[in-house]
Amino acid sequence: MTPELFAKLLGIKTKDLSKSCIDFIGKKDFRFNIANDSKRENLILKALKIVDSGELSISGKHKKDVWEKGWKENLDEFHESENLSDLIPKFVRNNQPVRLGGKDYIYPRSKNFETNFVTLLRIYLFEKYFFNISELHEFGCGTGLNLVALAKMFPESQLNGYDWVQSSVDILNSLREKYGYNIRGHLFDMFKPDSKIKINEGGVFTIGAMEQLGSNYNTFLKFLITQKPSIVINVETIYELYNSDILFDYVSIRYLEARNWLQGYYKDLLDLEKNKIIKIHDVKRPFGSFFHDGYTFIVWEPLI
Repeated sequence: MTPELFAKLLGIKTKDLSKSCIDFIGKKDFRFNIANDSKRENLILKALKIVDSGELSISGKHKKDVWEKGWKENLDEFHESENLSDLIPKFVRNNQPVRLGGKDYIYPRSKNFETNFVTLLRIYLFEKYFFNISELHEFGCGTGLNLVALAKMFPESQLNGYDWVQSSVDILNSLREKYGYNIRGHLFDMFKPDSKIKINEGGVFTIGAMEQLGSNYNTFLKFLITQKPSIVINVETIYELYNSDILFDYVSIRYLEARNWLQGYYKDLLDLEKNKIIKIHDVKRPFGSFFHDGYTFIVWEPLI
């Protein structure tokens, strides 16, 4: 990974990358090898066999207890060590081949490649869209690592994290107490948004959270539009961007369908833009994990 390649993945010119992004690329090991045809075929076959096994867990409202338990594990480890690295979600797997640019499997040299790429993507998106916003809101905030990144970048901003389980809220409150970050945790169910929450023209983002909504995202989408944030960033796997006639994409389609992950959201955003209810500023598909491009991002804002 070079600044030139990262800029290409974002669809921008290298000169438009910030110094922070370029410096971060220079400090981390972003080297990788592209899988050749035979390895690519084996990876696709492996992915399809896992999808066909029927062993993948299905998302939905019934998973609340699973997320409560998962974030509680991170919370307990963080309390014991007070090390921010213990807030990395357990489902982030190192030493795995990953997807790049919506077309290639790559083998990273560093076991922390995915974590570092997410950090780099956050720097780019947060600097570009949140630099002059005093109040920021993450929905489905999990262990709070994204809010920690924001707290370091914009220490004066009021940061709010929302999740549907108490263990996540407890993590955020611990971060405020131990490190003095300007972060507040709130219980919030994306399936049943609380209209009493007020965004006050702040910035909103989700990272790997809306996937859990499946096709039940409409209530949350209406909530966001009604709240009139100044900008919304969704870093999510986007079903409609995959092409079922391309095997590389077909794997991801099958995976998302098997897990009942986010479907229909981008189509609805396009319809809303057509009706001048929102404006979409950017859509890019730079990176993913083994099964899908989970770090696709959509940037949009309500117009009414």
